[in-house]
This record gives sequence, C-alpha cells and structure tokens, in this order.
Amino acid sequence: MLEFKDVKDSGKRQEFTTGSVRDTDEGKGQPHLIAGEAFAKIQEYNRKECNIIDGYLGRIENLLLKYAEIVDNREKNIELIYNAFILTLEMIAKEQENDSYSNTLKRFAQHYSNGAKKYAKNNWRKGQPISRYYDSAMRHLWTLMDDKKDEDHSSALLWNLLAIVQTKLDIEKMLLPKELNDFPFIIEETFLKKE
Repeated sequence: MLEFKDVKDSGKRQEFTTGSVRDTDEGKGQPHLIAGEAFAKIQEYNRKECNIIDGYLGRIENLLLKYAEIVDNREKNIELIYNAFILTLEMIAKEQENDSYSNTLKRFAQHYSNGAKKYAKNNWRKGQPISRYYDSAMRHLWTLMDDKKDEDHSSALLWNLLAIVQTKLDIEKMLLPKELNDFPFIIEETFLKKE
C-alpha cells in the first residue's frame, strides 16, 4: 500500500470568514475560472478526433469539466461529483497492489490524518468556498495525469470531491453560509447583477 506521511505545504495560509484555514492557492492557478462549457466541448472534440480512449483520469476530468459546464442549475450537477468520487475510489483501489477497497479507505483516512496534523481536526468543516475545493481537485487530477508521486494526489482529489458534497449538504442544512456555494456559477449571478 502506498503511504504518505504529510500534505505538501507552501508555508502560507489563507483563513476564510468561517474560520477554516487552508494552504494558500497563490500561484497555483484557479481552474474554476476557466470557461468550463467551452473547455469541455473542446476536450470532447479533441478526444473524438484523436480517438483517445479515456482511462480513469480522462473520465474523471470529463465529469469535473461537465460539472463546471452546468451553470444554470447547481443542484442537477452534483451527481457528476458523485460519479467522479466513485471513479476515483476505483482508480485508487486499482493502484493498490492487492486491489483492496479497505486499503483504499485506509489510505483515504490517512490523508485526513495528514491534513489534521497540518490544519487541525475538522478545520475544513468550518467551511471554504466550493470553488477552492474544485480548483484543488483539478490541480491534483492534472498532477496525476503527469504521473507525479510527490504526495498522495489520488487521495487529495478524493478528499476535495467529498468536501464539495459535504459543503453543499452543510449549506442546505444552514450549518454554513450559502455564499460558500460559489461554483459553478449561476448565469444570473455572474452576468445579470442588478445594481
């Protein structure tokens, strides 16, 4: 089983209005700002033209790009995150030498422990914008595509996907402010703001 003892750290922190703390995203890019609908269409076209057969990473990327594409109804697209989460679990299980689901969950749990050492237990449950989780998920996915093993990018991807779902649930229960549900954008909020 792959083992990672910590989460990479830039040494800089960002604190959210909720009190949650996270490594800064400064200089890391913000994938949620990419025009998701156009990017997804181009990716889809490129795969057809090149006859690329998508493996796990390509299928997960496609789901996340489609999540960004649905800008008019945030609720109908959460199933895309569920599917990306399930595919990521399957991918991690396949990475394990013995293809064990329990080892996959142990590895995932270790990622939570590593994060708790860095930020404190359940720090993330205080609330962070969904766009931050999405950005981090995409960066970890793209790093996996580059086959880098400098940290547990698979578990980090999984963690961010689950954080999106849990944050949405906590917002629905009014445990977190609705402003954290900032992505994908609703067209009216983005382009038709009334003054």
